[in-house]
Amino acid sequence: MDKELLQALIMQGESIKILMTSAEKNLHLRFTYLAATSLLSTALGAFLAYKISNLSHRKRVKSESVKLFIELIGKFETQCLEYWSKDHDGSCNLVDEAKIKAGHKLLRQYAEHGKFNLTVANKEKLNRQISLLFDAATGGDFESSARKASRQKMQKVAMITADIMPLLIENSFD
Repeated sequence: MDKELLQALIMQGESIKILMTSAEKNLHLRFTYLAATSLLSTALGAFLAYKISNLSHRKRVKSESVKLFIELIGKFETQCLEYWSKDHDGSCNLVDEAKIKAGHKLLRQYAEHGKFNLTVANKEKLNRQISLLFDAATGGDFESSARKASRQKMQKVAMITADIMPLLIENSFD
């Protein structure tokens, strides 16, 4: 009986040892699972934070770009309207003419490289409108000493400018 009791105790000890080893492995697996889950959720959270930040940055850049372009168009329109609202004046015409030409160049470059989120068709339409605007602003007797004030040129410049604004505003604040 002592031998049987001893053998039962040894078997219980073996069982306890197996249970302890199993518990250690189970604990190790739980720790590994927890660590892997934590690492994966942290990486996913960082990726989502990056994407959200990137999208908000793009929207901010796009709306700022459109606002700046609208300001440039407004300034160009004002320069053109002031130029065509008065007859030729030799003292300041050269400055006004240079401002109009430089303003157009700036508009053209900004239209080409600005971040407006326009479709290809709308970007081409914007470029055509800017060309029409320049033609309207500098057409006829633009640099002539015989130039007279022209209500027609003023209206044409204002109408083309008004046609450009919806192109920009349409997709800019999505």
